Amino acid sequence: MPKPLFFRILSVILMLTVPFGHVFATHFRAGEITARRLSLSSPTYEIKLTGYFDEIGGKQAADNQNTVVFTIGAIKGTGTPFFLEAPRVSRVNIGNNTTQNVYIATYTFTTVGAYRISVEEDARNENVLNIGPKPTNRLNFYVSTTLEINAAFGLNRTPVLRNAPIDLAAVGQRYIHNPGAFDADGDSIAYRMYVPQQAGANGTGINLEYNDPNLTTPPGQTEAGASPATFSLNRVTGDLIWDAPVTKGYYNVAFVVEEWRDGVLIGQIIRDMQIIVDDARNDRPVLPPLQDICVEAGTLINQKVVATDKNGDKLTLTSASGTYDATLIKPPLATFTVANQGAQGSVTGTFLWQTSCDHIRMGPYGVLFKVEDGPSPTFPNPSLFRKLADMTSFNIRVYGPKPTGLKGTAVSDPTGTAYRLNWDAYKCQIPGANTTAGVRWCILPRM
Repeated sequence: MPKPLFFRILSVILMLTVPFGHVFATHFRAGEITARRLSLSSPTYEIKLTGYFDEIGGKQAADNQNTVVFTIGAIKGTGTPFFLEAPRVSRVNIGNNTTQNVYIATYTFTTVGAYRISVEEDARNENVLNIGPKPTNRLNFYVSTTLEINAAFGLNRTPVLRNAPIDLAAVGQRYIHNPGAFDADGDSIAYRMYVPQQAGANGTGINLEYNDPNLTTPPGQTEAGASPATFSLNRVTGDLIWDAPVTKGYYNVAFVVEEWRDGVLIGQIIRDMQIIVDDARNDRPVLPPLQDICVEAGTLINQKVVATDKNGDKLTLTSASGTYDATLIKPPLATFTVANQGAQGSVTGTFLWQTSCDHIRMGPYGVLFKVEDGPSPTFPNPSLFRKLADMTSFNIRVYGPKPTGLKGTAVSDPTGTAYRLNWDAYKCQIPGANTTAGVRWCILPRM
């Protein structure tokens, strides 16, 4: 369904007032929609678009993107979609000629059920190599999120994607992206590839002509020299790995972040993102894999993270996780510190988290670590340096402590001998619940 008359009139006005060459040139690189319920008494949600814009070809148009319009419609049924205008609440330059624009609005749903929330905007970058139709390639940008409205889910929130998709890929080198998805409700997260789309009718999407980036360019090989090159998404960890690009240019891919609860799919987010491949003439830094861990509530986690760079470049080591955010988990919060931030060749970070009873849950806590390189003081022309990145992640499961002071006493019973068991007060007792023992389990699937 077309946008309402107001927005179509506004578009015509903009065409007449914006200088030629910037009309329909917002230059969307990437984006996704997330949502969270604000009230238990009514199904009112905060809906957010996080968009990433090209600052080279479309800076003026991106500056002028002060609002977006969400299209909200039931997935089943014939009702008319609802249009919701969302103002821009922030605009931040996050590097690699990219800004992150955030748009937020609130909406109260009138009925339960599954809804599609979507955004369409003109336009994507020109000359993206692996999507079409060609030759004009002036395609609009479209993403959607599926949300299940159900009072039984409580103050449910979609996962949030805490890692921006802005890192450069280098010709001939392994590229990795991980969205850093974190679910504050402890729901399970899974991933699958998707096809980039443009807008269709009634808020739906239409698949673009698409090849995965590895099929667009001549056959290549991996960074280690194996043939052919590979492009894959890990369904469990969310690692999107291209090993390795051959041809420089723009590529767009999309994937779904699924939200599962008790074996039921209750929502999904589509991230559409751009991979910029350049002839970097620089070796990427390296972060080795980390082992997933399980701990008893009350354990202090002390995890060292070491990143290296064989060129001796300056390194910046960072981390992204909901364990640092008081809006997503209860304190104590985790911390991540790097004593020698900016050192050449090697940096070491320390992840500390004093877990507590409030952190016990079935789902794992994901933590992402990322290292970026930068020019050393002896690099001849820093403006020509193309920084590269590597990342790794690990999962933490926090389980309940075992009961202590267990004692058994024989007692008489009409049916025979019986035993009475007593134990110390459980230190992770939930107020109002008949919790008498901790659950001890540790299942960390990793592919």
